[in-house]
Amino acid sequence: MRTCRAEGRVRMTTFPAALAAALATAKMSQAELARRVGCGRGAIGAYLAGRDAPRPERLAAINAALGVELRVTRAITARDAARGLGQSYRMLCRSLRAGTTDIGYATRLPCGKYRYTIYPMVYMSKVGY
Repeated sequence: MRTCRAEGRVRMTTFPAALAAALATAKMSQAELARRVGCGRGAIGAYLAGRDAPRPERLAAINAALGVELRVTRAITARDAARGLGQSYRMLCRSLRAGTTDIGYATRLPCGKYRYTIYPMVYMSKVGY
């Protein structure tokens, strides 16, 4: 489930539902929003259907076009987190395995590999999102 912040107060809902409500409030069509954001109508349709979530840059453009503050909390990969933090992927993975960072944790799988989990809110606070 994705979360959003709309109308100045935190409200747990899916991003597609929050986007649909914001579109209805703004009395704007998907095509008009896509034009203002600079993307295709298909991308807006994918957000509304829950098939995709916008990256931070596109989310900022959507917020500006609609005059709201929607936030998306989605799974962040260790690779994306490392890139956003300006670290190497290997160093971040080592920190996650050692438990020396508060940004997430590593789980060792039965096959010997690791699954990395990044806490979205901690990550966003560290990168200034």
